[in-house]
Amino acid sequence: MHFMWQRRREETEPKYTQGRFLSVNSMVRGVSLIFVFLCTLYPSDYLWPVKVSRELSSTFGEYRPGHFHSGIDIKTNHSIGHPVYAIDRGYIFKVRVSPFGYGKVLYQRLIDSTIAVYAHLDRFSEGIEKIVREKQQQVGRFSVEVSFEPGEMPVEKGELIAYTGDSGTKAPHLHFEIRDKFGNPVNPLKYYYNVNDKTIPTIKEITFVPLTRKTFLNGYPDPITKKVFYHGKNRWRIKGEVFVSGKFGIEVKTYDTKRGIKNIFSPYSIQLFVNDSLAFQVAYDTILFEWTSYVDVDRNLRMREGNKNFYHRLYKAANDLPLSIYKSDMTGILDLSPGTYNMKIVVLDNSLNKSELDFTVESLPVRNLKIIKRSFSKGKGSIILEKAKDLHMDDFNLEIVNRYGVREPGRLMYNVSMSDSLIKLTYSVSTSRKSLIKVHAVSDSFFYRPVFIPIGQEETSTSNLDMEVYLNHMLKAAFFKVFTNRPYFGPKSFYLQMNQDLFPLDYYESTPCEYDISIPSFVLLGKADAFEIRCGGDSKLIFRSRLNMKPVYPDGKIKIHSQDSLFTVSFDSATVLDTLVCWIDKGEKEKVAYWVYPVDRFLKKPIRIEYRDERHIFLNPIKTAIYYIEEGKPEYLETEYNFSENAYRAKARNTGLFAVLVDTVPPVVVRSRPANGSRYYARDLKEIKIYLKDDLSGIKDDTALELFVDQQKVILEFNGASDYVRYRLKKALEKGTHEILLRAMDRCYNKLEYRIKFTIIG
Repeated sequence: MHFMWQRRREETEPKYTQGRFLSVNSMVRGVSLIFVFLCTLYPSDYLWPVKVSRELSSTFGEYRPGHFHSGIDIKTNHSIGHPVYAIDRGYIFKVRVSPFGYGKVLYQRLIDSTIAVYAHLDRFSEGIEKIVREKQQQVGRFSVEVSFEPGEMPVEKGELIAYTGDSGTKAPHLHFEIRDKFGNPVNPLKYYYNVNDKTIPTIKEITFVPLTRKTFLNGYPDPITKKVFYHGKNRWRIKGEVFVSGKFGIEVKTYDTKRGIKNIFSPYSIQLFVNDSLAFQVAYDTILFEWTSYVDVDRNLRMREGNKNFYHRLYKAANDLPLSIYKSDMTGILDLSPGTYNMKIVVLDNSLNKSELDFTVESLPVRNLKIIKRSFSKGKGSIILEKAKDLHMDDFNLEIVNRYGVREPGRLMYNVSMSDSLIKLTYSVSTSRKSLIKVHAVSDSFFYRPVFIPIGQEETSTSNLDMEVYLNHMLKAAFFKVFTNRPYFGPKSFYLQMNQDLFPLDYYESTPCEYDISIPSFVLLGKADAFEIRCGGDSKLIFRSRLNMKPVYPDGKIKIHSQDSLFTVSFDSATVLDTLVCWIDKGEKEKVAYWVYPVDRFLKKPIRIEYRDERHIFLNPIKTAIYYIEEGKPEYLETEYNFSENAYRAKARNTGLFAVLVDTVPPVVVRSRPANGSRYYARDLKEIKIYLKDDLSGIKDDTALELFVDQQKVILEFNGASDYVRYRLKKALEKGTHEILLRAMDRCYNKLEYRIKFTIIG
C-alpha cells in the first residue's frame, strides 16, 4: 500500500453546446467588490539597522522548517563586516554565541520597552567583543551567553553595536527582529513603511480541498487545482467554474516579488470573500513563540516547492487554534447552500500592493447518471439513460477523451432527445478507437458525475489488467485511489476485509483508469485486515493488500508496529491536532528503512521511534543511529541504544522515511586557508579558516572540535550551517614555518586529525 497526498487534477474547461454555463471572464457582476484595507503603522522613528542595503532576502512570517520566520533578512551585498547600528536608545541585555540558529546575536531593550534583535553577526562592537572573549576563555569554548543588567550596557540611537556576518547560517545577511515588550515577534516592516516596492504579489494556483468524506468537487472526493492567469490591472482569473457539494476549504499558492530582486517573499495578508462578505483573513503582523511551530498548519507542506513556494490555507485546520495570524473568528470552512457564488481572494504584500483573484463556485448536490443501454456501430452510437425530472436537453455535454479523461481531438456530433422516462443520446464520432466518450450533465438542481463510454467494443476481460492502489489521507477524511493500466468495463467491487467478512465500499470512476474508493470512517479502516478488489461476473480476486493501519486520536496514546515487528512508532497524548490513520511500510530493500505514514503531518510534540535489532545486523552501536530521510538526505536523530533490548531509540518532529545507518567515516577537510605547503606574507594572513565535510552524522557543536596553532590551543569559531572553523589571529605571525592542528569528531565518534604546515615569508 502506497501513500498519496492530493492528486492534483487541472480540470479542462468544457466547451458546452448551450450558453447556460458562463465562464468567469464573461460574467457581469451586479455589485462591485470594494476592498478597503486599514493599515495602522506603528508610530516610530527607528533607524534602519544598516547602511549597506535596504533590500531584503526574506520577510516576516515566511516558512522555516518547524517555525515561522520571526524577522526580516536584510541583504549585505554577499559580504560580511558591515556596521550595525542601534535603531533607538536603550540598553543591551543579552548577547549569545552559537554555531547554529542565530549564530552571534545581540538583544537590545529599546526606550519604548520593545526589543530589537540583531542576528548572524560577524562580531560585536569592541567593548562587547572583549567581554564575550573573556567569557569564552573562562569556559574554554566558543558557545557562550552573556547577560547584562538594565543600565549596565546602555546604547544611543545610531551607535555602532556590531558588524554583519554569516554566523549560524550559510549566506551573509542581517537577521533583524522587533519584539513587543513580552518578547513576541512583530513584523518589522510595520515600522519601516518606506521600503520601495511597487510590484504586486503573484498568484500561481488555487486548490479546492474537500474537508469531509461526503464532500465532492466536480463530482469526486479529490482536491482540484486550477492554474491562475493574469488578467490585467492587478486582476487574476481561473478557467471554468468549480462545482462543490459539502464542506470544503481553499488554498492558494501565492508569493511576492520585487523588481530587480530574484528573491520571492511571503505575502503580508490574504483575504477570502464570498459574495462580497469576508469569509477568512490571515495577516502576518505578530507571531507568538508558543505557536510558531503551527506554521505547518498555516501552510500545506504536501504541495510545496522548496522552502518558500507554499500553498496558504484559507481555512482553519482546527477550530480551536487561537493563532495571532488569524484576523477574525471565521474558520474559512465553506458549507454552501445550493446556488452560484462569486468569490474573491485578495493578496497584499508588505507595501500594500494588491492582487485580486476572482472566480465562481457553484454549489450543487451530486447524482449519478444511470445508463440503461448503449450501442455503437460504424462511427455512430446511442446511449439510453434513465430520465431524471430535473434534466433538460441542454444540460448535457459530450466530448472525446483518452483513457486518462483528457480531451482529445476528433469530430463529435450529438443530439439529445427525451421521453417521459428515458433520455436518448445519439452521436457520430470520428477519432481513434482507443478514445472514449465522456458524458456530463449539470442541471439547475444537481451535478451529475461524468460517465465514460468506449468507442467500439467494451473491454470486460481481466487478462493483463494491472492495478496500483494508494491511500489519499486528507485532514478530515481518507479514500483509496485505484489506477488501472487500461479501461475496464466489467463488474467490479471494492472491499475491506475484517476477520472473515468483506465490507463493500462505494466507488466513483473519476477517469476511465482511475477510481476513488470511499472509506466510511477512520475507525473502520483501523479494524480492517486487508483491502480487496474483485472483478468479473465470478468476483475474481484481482488485488489484495494487507492493512495494518491504526487511528491516532488527539487524546490517546498508541504504539504502531511494522509488519516485521522490528520498527515501532509511539504517539503520546496530545501529539496530533486531529484524528489520523497511521501505518508503517518497509522502505528501501537494501537498507533498514521504514516509512511512517501519513507523511508531512503536523505534530504538536515529537513521536518516539524504536528499532529492535533482533537479527544483529548492526555490530557497533556507537557507530549506528536513526536518521530522518528528507529528499534523499539523511538527518541525524539523537539516538539512544539499549544494550539489554538491543534497541535503538530516537525522537522525531515529523512522520516520513526513517533509516538505521552506520557511520564509520570521519569528517574530511574540503579546503583551508592557509593551505598545506602554502607561503604568505604576514600582512596577508589575518585569519585561519578551514571548511569541513561530514556526509552522515555530522559534527554536533564546537565541543567536538579543537584547534592548535603552533601547539597552542585556541578558542575557535564554528559555523555549523556552513561547516567551517575560523580563528582570527590576534597578531601577525612571525617569519618562518608554522603548523596548525585541527581535531574533529562527528556524532558517531569518528575522529579526524588534520595538520597544515605553511610558511610566513615576511
